[in-house]
Amino acid sequence: MGLKYLVYKTVAEDSSLMVSYGSHDPVIADPQSLNSRGYQAVRAIYVDEQNMTIDLLKFRATLADALVHLGHLPSTRKL
Repeated sequence: MGLKYLVYKTVAEDSSLMVSYGSHDPVIADPQSLNSRGYQAVRAIYVDEQNMTIDLLKFRATLADALVHLGHLPSTRKL
């Protein structure tokens, strides 16, 4: 199928949950600890409540890689 996975890493500061909960809350500091609350509770926080902000300067390289892979940019072009 020609699939290629590209990586874009986010950080806690990219999440709207940082504002809602703060950096010391387990939602941010220890997400694994919330698994004991069950799937519905984890989903309510991380899927339903969270919004992510993409750092366009960081994302630029990933987007350029995707465009090269799709054939929309030559591989030698730099953005």
